[in-house]
Amino acid sequence: MVTDKTNDSSRRKEPIIFIILVLVVLFFILYNMFVPRTQPNSHMKALRLAKPKGQIVIYNRVRKSASRTVLEVITTLSNQNDFQMHSSIVYEHMNLSLADQTVLMNYIQSLQPPLIFEKHVHYLDFTRLGYEPPIYINIIRDPIRRFVSDYYFARFGDALKIDKVFLGSDETKNRSVNDCILGGYDECREAKAFGLGSIPYFCGQDPRCMQPSEWALEQALYNLHNRYLFVGITEHLKGSIAILEALLPNLFKGASKILKYHGGVMDVVSKSSTKGKHELTPAASKKLKEVLRLEYIFYNEAIRLFKDLKNQIKRIRP
Repeated sequence: MVTDKTNDSSRRKEPIIFIILVLVVLFFILYNMFVPRTQPNSHMKALRLAKPKGQIVIYNRVRKSASRTVLEVITTLSNQNDFQMHSSIVYEHMNLSLADQTVLMNYIQSLQPPLIFEKHVHYLDFTRLGYEPPIYINIIRDPIRRFVSDYYFARFGDALKIDKVFLGSDETKNRSVNDCILGGYDECREAKAFGLGSIPYFCGQDPRCMQPSEWALEQALYNLHNRYLFVGITEHLKGSIAILEALLPNLFKGASKILKYHGGVMDVVSKSSTKGKHELTPAASKKLKEVLRLEYIFYNEAIRLFKDLKNQIKRIRP
């Protein structure tokens, strides 16, 4: 009789245990469905990445996105905060052969940290050579504004690039951006515009990164979320510099004051405005936004991450 009672008791417990297990499984399913996950480049991850010593920071700067202003800030900071600033003298080669990628990555790894290395170059995967990934930062700009600025910069330069040489006919050089867009010239069509945009800088060195596609966009978004400590926004430059100051204080301490008051920075800002720019007509603006559709998806995600990180830092450092 004792054995029968024990078996009855065990049988009564089995449904209860089963129900508890089902509830636990349902809890985890619902939790993963409805509870927001921490963004890959949240402030806490940023702080983990930003180690105080042995830092190698790469600023693979996007063209015509306030990069020369940021460089002037970094150059001033390198003396003030005792770190090395290294610049590449080869600016026009952004998509490199495997051999050139290897040479550049080995060179950067040979430098003495802490340091910031800057170059117009598409994302480099240091793990391919067995290196620890460096800290990546960048600044991007509204795609239409960046495109128009780059269009005229290629033709007329600015006060810092008065000897700019345009590789084309006088007719092409003097064609307005409105005529280029509405006339459907190659320079203002998606295939050419995409390769000169921001996405290839984040997508990487794969040749497919130069072609407009969902694949290139997804690869760029993946790297934005998982490979970059921070990506600032030109239209929010003061806030971007302040965030860099919070994330990398040993390198960017005092950056906000330099941006605001330093004479050299103000001089760069005034002289780096592109010459000869024409305002877009509404029709040209509408058509160009369609051409830059993928760029705007990327830009809008970068803005969202920027605002999220800014709010997180405010909560942690009121």
